[in-house]
Amino acid sequence: MSGTSASESQPAASPRALAWLQGLLSGWRFAAAALALIVGLKVVALTFLLLPIESLDPVRVWCFSYDPATGSYVSLVPIVLVFLEPLVLGVLVFTAWWSPLSRAWRQGRRQFLGPVVGGLLVAGGLGGCLGLSVEAPVVGDLPFPAERIRTERLAPEVRLVDQHGEVFDLAGLEGEVVLLTAVYASCGSTCPMIFAQARASLDEVGEDRVHVVAVTLDPARDTPEVLGEMARLQGLAPETWHLLTGEVSEVETTLDRMDVTRSRDPETGVIEHANLFLLIDRSGRVAYTLTLGDQQQRWLTTALLLLVEE
Repeated sequence: MSGTSASESQPAASPRALAWLQGLLSGWRFAAAALALIVGLKVVALTFLLLPIESLDPVRVWCFSYDPATGSYVSLVPIVLVFLEPLVLGVLVFTAWWSPLSRAWRQGRRQFLGPVVGGLLVAGGLGGCLGLSVEAPVVGDLPFPAERIRTERLAPEVRLVDQHGEVFDLAGLEGEVVLLTAVYASCGSTCPMIFAQARASLDEVGEDRVHVVAVTLDPARDTPEVLGEMARLQGLAPETWHLLTGEVSEVETTLDRMDVTRSRDPETGVIEHANLFLLIDRSGRVAYTLTLGDQQQRWLTTALLLLVEE
């Protein structure tokens, strides 16, 4: 009986196929396509990182440790790695294939068009597949990351005039839980949403357990009388809702201390502004910074419950 082993019975790889593969990997076209692919992937990564499109948030969460709650990145390490690793690989490819690349470049630059376009198309296809394959998290299932996003910075100094025409000092509320925000009376877009979200949370927490302080974004128009009328129309409890105004320079300084970005359209007078809720604990420190949205609504309620029960 023949003693031929199983390995001997397997057909050997074609020398011609091995030679073709070796020629492909050692040629300048492979190197040019690989470098184009690396550059394309970095452009795709920058697109995911920088474009302010909400549908890209799942990719940012998965690739860059993005936190949708705060709109910031938990760590810079994933971002650095995403861009550093391809850079190192690109340097290695360029160095290893320098000779065939330089010869091909001298022979004619137009011949690089095919491999480069091919590498960029592959990069774009991979980016598209990544964007479609990463599923958005179920918003309602995101738990409130209380410890991870809590801060300990001192509350900003706020000393202005309230809707009753009386001097109000935020420092006088030490020992109380405070929700600090910014609105203005003629705002017809997000300011009503700020009031609605704050009131919805207070309905669950208990309106008498939290003080709401709202600094005007339009001190030139929002006099104490205007703010008083706004409080009446909104049905705000005067004991716990404090709508503040004052001299323009003092109010603007206060808004800067609160880190409220804003800009006024000179033609319409509309003020574009950040929609912030600064949650101040009983020790006078900003514990959480939240904004508008369904998820943020739930987190606002949870955060206030945590603070009032401390």
